[in-house]
Amino acid sequence: MDAALSAYGQQETLLGATVITGASQGIGRELALRFASFGSPLALTYSTNLAMVEATARECRERGSPLVSVLQLDLKNEYSISNAGFQIANQFDSISTFVNNAGIGIAKRFAQQTATEIREQIQVNLEGLMLWTQALLPHVRYSVINLGSVAAKFGAGNSVVYAASKFGVRGFTQALAIEYPHLYILCANPDRTATRMNQYAGRPAVEVAEVIFNATMSRYSIPSGGDIDVAELLKSAPHS
Repeated sequence: MDAALSAYGQQETLLGATVITGASQGIGRELALRFASFGSPLALTYSTNLAMVEATARECRERGSPLVSVLQLDLKNEYSISNAGFQIANQFDSISTFVNNAGIGIAKRFAQQTATEIREQIQVNLEGLMLWTQALLPHVRYSVINLGSVAAKFGAGNSVVYAASKFGVRGFTQALAIEYPHLYILCANPDRTATRMNQYAGRPAVEVAEVIFNATMSRYSIPSGGDIDVAELLKSAPHS
């Protein structure tokens, strides 16, 4: 992106709120802390663990965020999505950056996955992400970041449904960027990251968060609709 857009993105991030789903731990928590250090107001969502997201919120305030709001969000529930969206719209004048980070993955061979497990991954990772995005888009002024995965580019054994949902996220990102040319919309594809989903093995979540933050600041030459390929941008081999 050019220097003018980069400067505009930094200004917008300071002026509007940053919304991050799944901010209790992992990449979402590290992103919240990074945006807090930049001085952004924050809206942080959690699914079930209020204590963990409140700990994140406290540290965000200590790092300089002028306002941190915590909201419960169940991406499998349309009422929860509409209610949380309504609360954010009433608490903040605008949203500068919106990060769809929340997701789930079930590591089993496809034949062993139950209908409930298949449905839940699609609901949270793709359907819920789309409905939540739809609810917030009218208030977004600058960027939307969707969390994909390296599995969204190459597939992954024992994670067939997860990979399929993340392929869907990439397609959604590309198409959404066409419909909303005034927004900067990207899909972030981390490699194996040390989160609960991966039994805390892999790349430190703070490294992934830094790359995503830099992308929102337009510090990479990535067109809207494109991919934030974490390992490539860090110039290191993917964790296995």
